[in-house]
Amino acid sequence: MKNSLADFVNKTGHVGLLFFHYTENAWLRLRIKSPERPPTSREVQTPCNYQFQESLPPEVLALGNAIFLSYNNFLTPTTSELLSRAPVLGLHTTATIDIWGWSRDVFRIASPNAPKVLGNVSMTHDTITQTVISVRAKL
Repeated sequence: MKNSLADFVNKTGHVGLLFFHYTENAWLRLRIKSPERPPTSREVQTPCNYQFQESLPPEVLALGNAIFLSYNNFLTPTTSELLSRAPVLGLHTTATIDIWGWSRDVFRIASPNAPKVLGNVSMTHDTITQTVISVRAKL
């Protein structure tokens, strides 16, 4: 199926996907191998290039954690919607929407100082990727 997650995996070999609860969109990171830097890409020579993940003030992170952990269900969708906008703004303001470099620099996205968030990882065979994501999206 064109533009399915399995289609992106087949085309690029590796994708990253970040879900935001109660939102309709996910952050899809495509990793495309290229021996030469594409003209629109910015070359990186160090890992942890998504610094916007670490630029939220501690007070904002504490507030987000308090909302999620307080079980105030009515606040969760609004908070998730606001947090889902951070990658879009961060990618544009830090010029990291299209980066190119060695895999050790591109694949390591967060430093040990990045805020810790709850998350899950699913590793699967490419033939059932879409099924795994469909099940995950329904949770």
